[in-house]
Amino acid sequence: MKKLLLLLVVTALSFPALAADKTTLPKIQVAKDGFPTGQESPEGAACDIARAYILSDSQLFLKTCAIPYGTGKVRKAYADYLLETVTRLKSEASQKSSAQMPLTIGKVYVARHLSDKGVVPYARQKFEFQDVMFVDVVVISNTGKKALTRTLVLKSKEGKWCAQPDNDASGLPGANPAREQASQHDFQEVYQIQK
Repeated sequence: MKKLLLLLVVTALSFPALAADKTTLPKIQVAKDGFPTGQESPEGAACDIARAYILSDSQLFLKTCAIPYGTGKVRKAYADYLLETVTRLKSEASQKSSAQMPLTIGKVYVARHLSDKGVVPYARQKFEFQDVMFVDVVVISNTGKKALTRTLVLKSKEGKWCAQPDNDASGLPGANPAREQASQHDFQEVYQIQK
């Protein structure tokens, strides 16, 4: 019994937000689908980029993505990616949806920092980002198939969270969320929902 009590105390100390009263948790804005939205949280930016793909909404995509940053090859690769994606989303919007296209968001996990501790200091010094995290979002297709998407999210110097959906053009050494372990905590465990 003492071991169980000790385990509960250690868990609560390791994840203080999980042990907190729901009224003391930070608030997060959610969309009609019940999942985060907006650029006030990393989870909101990741969900909005998922919605942009789901709805083939090129305007939401551009609004949510980080603007091109850096110089040289990094900036060009990312700008090219944005242009290609906008063109594809506009094309998809004019066609009927495929049975395999994502239909809805199914689950959103709490944003996490990358295990490479050098990413955030590099992003601050090189590109003036305040923070760098990633968010796991589960999308469900029309056929019921689930797929996990991992989105790199950047906090701008103005304090807005933006998505950087092209890891190859991030310009951030070590910023590859694909190498990270599976997320464990649903966003509702650490936020108070604000509709």
